[in-house]
Amino acid sequence: YLRGLQGQSDIAEDMLRACWRMAWADGKASRVKRELIGVWGMWLGWSQQQIEALAADHDPMKRAPISSGDDYKGAMALLGIKPDTDPLSIKRAYRRLLSRHHPDKIAGSGANAQQVRVATEKTSELHNAYRVVKARRGFA
Repeated sequence: YLRGLQGQSDIAEDMLRACWRMAWADGKASRVKRELIGVWGMWLGWSQQQIEALAADHDPMKRAPISSGDDYKGAMALLGIKPDTDPLSIKRAYRRLLSRHHPDKIAGSGANAQQVRVATEKTSELHNAYRVVKARRGFA
């Protein structure tokens, strides 16, 4: 199937971007995930440099760090929590939102590619927000 998309660069790029978003959704992309996406990219007719360039767009370590008070407030708002919310309730809110917006769940409900893409981005935002709140509040 993937080889059949060679020459359809827009579709191929959308597919690879979606793969990288999913690979980085939990904040890390394992070696296995990277290798698999690399193989898929080659099947799509992409060079290793092109594949790695797309990977860099989604690597959270290559994005600007989140540390300001505004980011903390934004993270709390995204998670729907208040400054005095206890850690267990924060974790519950995070998990509830992940369950609601998870791309696999959205895809399984018959959503189109755009809806799955939005869900993947939302999931990444939720992971990032939870990371910010945990770091600021000092819990694991």
